[in-house]
Amino acid sequence: ADPTQAAGIVLTVFGAKGGIGKSTTATNIATAIAQETDLSVLIMDLDTRFGDIAIMMDIEPRFTVSDLAASIDVLDRETFRSALMEDESGVSVLSAPEHPSEWRNITAEQMTELIQFGARLFDYVILDTPGTLNDIVATAMTAATAPGGLAEMTLTAAVLNLGVPLVTAYHIIRIIMITVFTLPAYRLANRLITGRRNRTV
Repeated sequence: ADPTQAAGIVLTVFGAKGGIGKSTTATNIATAIAQETDLSVLIMDLDTRFGDIAIMMDIEPRFTVSDLAASIDVLDRETFRSALMEDESGVSVLSAPEHPSEWRNITAEQMTELIQFGARLFDYVILDTPGTLNDIVATAMTAATAPGGLAEMTLTAAVLNLGVPLVTAYHIIRIIMITVFTLPAYRLANRLITGRRNRTV
């Protein structure tokens, strides 16, 4: 994989349940950015249950998220770009696999690297997620967390009547907390729920 520092902005669209319009929101955001700016946009379908971004954007995928994640160690820019499809608005699309079973061998670490790889090549990476919480979703939420630019922090500080260093420190602490604790918290909750179900049975 390309060692260059990731520079693009990663946005994750997440909801607690299915059928609330997450995919529609993700595609609308991606299309609006592509049409209203000169920035490059990639949308990645991380729906581990039923990814429908390809259908919504009327494209026929050649490769999927699971294909590229599985080969992340040897992935290069040319291979990555050639695996993507582009819709009429100029949005590049990396679709979810057709069968949910294809996610089973994909790790959170592979997904983190794949998202970062996309962010090295595109100005915006939009992540669509399922209506559940799993390792893939937790990874997407962590990847999308960013402290923001200096202009954003200066504006926030002015609105809250706080110093810019204080606002910056808060954002950095927030990033560290989410990065460190999101996946462990999910795994602990999952073990507790599984254990309770086993005791009930």
